[in-house]
Amino acid sequence: MAGDDTAPPRGAAFFDLDRTIIGGSSVFVFGWVAYRNGQMTTRQLLRDASSAIAFKLTGASDEKSAAVRDQVLEGVKGVKVADLRLLGDEILTRLLDSVRRESRGLIDLHHDAGRDTYIVSASPIEIIQDFGEAMGMTGSLGTVSELVDGVYTGRLAEPFCYGPGKVIAMEKVAAEKGYDLSRSYAYTDSIS
Repeated sequence: MAGDDTAPPRGAAFFDLDRTIIGGSSVFVFGWVAYRNGQMTTRQLLRDASSAIAFKLTGASDEKSAAVRDQVLEGVKGVKVADLRLLGDEILTRLLDSVRRESRGLIDLHHDAGRDTYIVSASPIEIIQDFGEAMGMTGSLGTVSELVDGVYTGRLAEPFCYGPGKVIAMEKVAAEKGYDLSRSYAYTDSIS
């Protein structure tokens, strides 16, 4: 029709990060890099390592994910954002090295089809934002921690981006961008 500028609704593709785009746990990568740079104690690293091994073997559960969330929030409490950003290049390199080929292929398939692509992860947004950009993703949806004067408070600023929180994040971006979720795709390793 002449003068009709309405485009048909379009979908997007949403990808979980841990055990979906990458083969392991992004939070463990973050912990390892923080430990190597003196921003995490050996005790914290060992606790994170045991959580990562359990995650690799048995996957996530609501209880395990809440415990990891609480560990991360407590671990960054009082830390300056600028100090964590110093770890970004090393974290990014390690995450890019762990991208699964089949996931890269699916992302490329959606790009070739003209679909926008998003990471949707319980991992902190600071971990996944640069990674998403490096992967050519349209955007990244992750857990957002509260900041006051550039310092983490140890509390959440938005709903935890896990389970129902992922739904909230996807519905929000769909409303903002005009995506039809019934025409969208989602990839994950679990029900979360």
